[in-house]
Amino acid sequence: ITIVSEVNAYRFSVIEEAVAMHLCEVVACSSTFELRSFAMDALIYFMPLSLLKSETSRKFGQLPMSSPASDPNDAFSVVPISFESMSGESYQSGESSQDELQLLKMLCQTIQSTNQTETANTGLNALRVVLEGAGHSLAGENLVIVVETLSVLSGGDYFHNGSDNSIDRSTKAWANASAIAFQNLKLIVDDFLEPQSADDELRLKSFSAREAILDCCVSFGKSQHDINTSLTSIGMLWSLADQDSTPGTLDLVLSKLAYLALDNRAEVRNCSVNTLFSCVVGLGDQFSNDQWEKCLNKTILFGIMKHMSSAINGTNGDSLKQNESNESQRYKVSVHHSRDSASKQWSTTLVLALRGLERVLRLFFCRLLRKSIEVSQHSNQHREVWLMTTWKEILRMSFDCVCISGERETLDLRLAGIELITLCSQVSCKAGIGAATNTARVGTNMEVVGGALRSVRAATTVGDRNQGSLCSTPIEPEVDQLRHIFFDLAFSKLVDFRTYLESFKGCNIHDIE
Repeated sequence: ITIVSEVNAYRFSVIEEAVAMHLCEVVACSSTFELRSFAMDALIYFMPLSLLKSETSRKFGQLPMSSPASDPNDAFSVVPISFESMSGESYQSGESSQDELQLLKMLCQTIQSTNQTETANTGLNALRVVLEGAGHSLAGENLVIVVETLSVLSGGDYFHNGSDNSIDRSTKAWANASAIAFQNLKLIVDDFLEPQSADDELRLKSFSAREAILDCCVSFGKSQHDINTSLTSIGMLWSLADQDSTPGTLDLVLSKLAYLALDNRAEVRNCSVNTLFSCVVGLGDQFSNDQWEKCLNKTILFGIMKHMSSAINGTNGDSLKQNESNESQRYKVSVHHSRDSASKQWSTTLVLALRGLERVLRLFFCRLLRKSIEVSQHSNQHREVWLMTTWKEILRMSFDCVCISGERETLDLRLAGIELITLCSQVSCKAGIGAATNTARVGTNMEVVGGALRSVRAATTVGDRNQGSLCSTPIEPEVDQLRHIFFDLAFSKLVDFRTYLESFKGCNIHDIE
């Protein structure tokens, strides 16, 4: 079979499916290691023929390139057929013969369906050789097939695409296969997503390829094999958003990060929350009004932060603790008493989310204020500005964090809550956040020179650091009126906090906790 395939390399697409099925069957089912190795080497050898079809194969397809010689005494002699004589018989091959890579497809199906870790490792190593040699030529459905195969081997429970779900790849035996699969994914993301030339299109522009790659990153983020792999895959989501910052990709990346922000492992949650807000802060200038509304209301406030609050209050505490106890961890470390329970770890994650909201409001409050007013004015329906709902929810959630019961392990959460309320009052005041961030300095403009105190410079005034920001420019009456409403709401929460503190006058400090 190998010799026949090599001789017919110029029209390999004719026999590609039959050769692929046989070689993959040998790789998956043979009991002899030498035979499996030979079949895998043959797959690797013929893969370039499948990926890079020759011009002759594209032009003449299944037509023969030679014919038997007329000499009856020489049965094995052949005469080449000239291209000119075949010009009228050109074979018009369909799209499937050019686009479907049967050899690659069969290899990926073998990797997905095998229940032998050794076969999966060998197949993934072969796939890496293919990617290193011709990964730049993968696109469309062929790229999707490869990425879906890596998702199945990740060991996470996020991806299912008709593969054999009875195979539990989250066990320790599949850890090596997951590591090799992640190396292949990293190779694709780092080297083969960028266009090779100005005429090539970014591979993430394809919806199917973009969805498959993002799902694969989430699968490795959910994988229980190695925490470092999960954290790296979260960083890859941010890299993908930087490569393609179109609304479709950004919305998908934020939704994937929000999903990982609710993982049962504190390290994965915290990394996802930080990455989510870093992505919003870094790319927020490109957000439309609809994207801001979806990001703040659906993804952050009524999404991850609501779930975190319920977890802290004990709604999901037992199940999280049970999952952590059953998890097979690679490294056993001691946990500080302030982080030794699920609710305490969820409190730390919520603190990061509150700090992330502070970053967003510091940079984009004035922009959000104007955008929400513009949308409300152009809308035919007289409905409440969407930012008003967001503002009220931020204040409500922050005040709930301030009033949460607990000992010193909830101190950071209470501080983060009151600091966010204070920030809301500052950014919505007339002077803006710049007035609060400028430090008052007293200077005499004098200096000791030669043992005597002398005036060395003229008096200078410290200017507003945010002089070039949106808040420093004159604002419209409608915007100023809405800002005033926001300030009243935020300041009323500060008054409520003062009332809350005064209610504990005369109480023992331990009773307050």
